[in-house]
Amino acid sequence: MILIEGDNEGLKKEKLLTLMMKNTNGTQSRKFSLPTPPDMKELRVARGFTQSHLADLCGFSQSLIARIENGSVNPRLETVRDILDMLYGESNIPSEALAKDIMTRSIISIRVDQPVKAAIELLHDHGISQLPVLDENNDVVGAITEKKMVEFLSRNGSRGTSIPVKNIHGIPFPTIAGDAPIHQVEMLLKRNPAIVVKEDDQLVGIITKSNLLSLYE
Repeated sequence: MILIEGDNEGLKKEKLLTLMMKNTNGTQSRKFSLPTPPDMKELRVARGFTQSHLADLCGFSQSLIARIENGSVNPRLETVRDILDMLYGESNIPSEALAKDIMTRSIISIRVDQPVKAAIELLHDHGISQLPVLDENNDVVGAITEKKMVEFLSRNGSRGTSIPVKNIHGIPFPTIAGDAPIHQVEMLLKRNPAIVVKEDDQLVGIITKSNLLSLYE
């Protein structure tokens, strides 16, 4: 969603961005209304997001969000679109469900000090394609995916199965609250294989694309 036209969220100040778009008939211009930097901050605060949380959800740095809001950077249209979709988007799924309504509460995870072989067994035995990686405090510090595992083993063979997971895991899956709306879940799953759900700083669930598809059943 890019167009923002006089809404109820305080986005009353607007600037016009003219995009030159080519089609089969030649070049034509279209005008899109975008919020000003103060409007971006106002909407973020109204939605209850900190800069850091919004940055994590969108896959940006907190400093970029700060610079966009103070007007010190002219962001790409795609960047603004992603931020507005996360804050203001609507789901195409005809449901009022929240993240906690579709998450899997039985979380299969692995510890950082366990060997790669243990991760392989968990993926195979449970028929899943990703694992959150936890440290000794049960904090999510990384992620293992089936794709990453195949790539790692293709390079290292069976000798790689004894290597600790902490040496190969990727970045953690994004984190959202249990009462996050479905449009945020959709946005995150477009770029990530899974999302972890936290309540009171405790890991309570995980959401994958199959969980989202359950809303269509």
